[in-house]
Amino acid sequence: MEAKQGTVDQVPNFFEWWLVDEPINLWGIIVKITHRVLIFFSIPILIKTLFSPWKRDAHSAVNSSLDVIIRVIVDNLISRLVGFTVRSITILIGLTVTFLTFLAGMGLLLFWLFLPVVAIGVIWWGFNG
Repeated sequence: MEAKQGTVDQVPNFFEWWLVDEPINLWGIIVKITHRVLIFFSIPILIKTLFSPWKRDAHSAVNSSLDVIIRVIVDNLISRLVGFTVRSITILIGLTVTFLTFLAGMGLLLFWLFLPVVAIGVIWWGFNG
């Protein structure tokens, strides 16, 4: 009889694990993976350096003619524009991938929670279908 009581005592532990412990664990994994994707695209760094010149390609003109000074200013503006464009596109792609990663994780979590209901439904449909 003790073996049967042992299994009866373990059933609530299974439900507690399935419905409480494992979703908390999955949530932690979702948060970590989402954060890693965000860091993979270097989103915080890209936001901080959004208006910096592309590849730090900035020139200076000291004691030069007006023609050289204007050319240096235009070159620096173009370098900043290229940097802004590339960083903006990378930020948008990175945020999109991060959001899709989070949605996939939430889908996995919902799948985990509703898997017993789906399994029972499939068995019921198999017998009655």
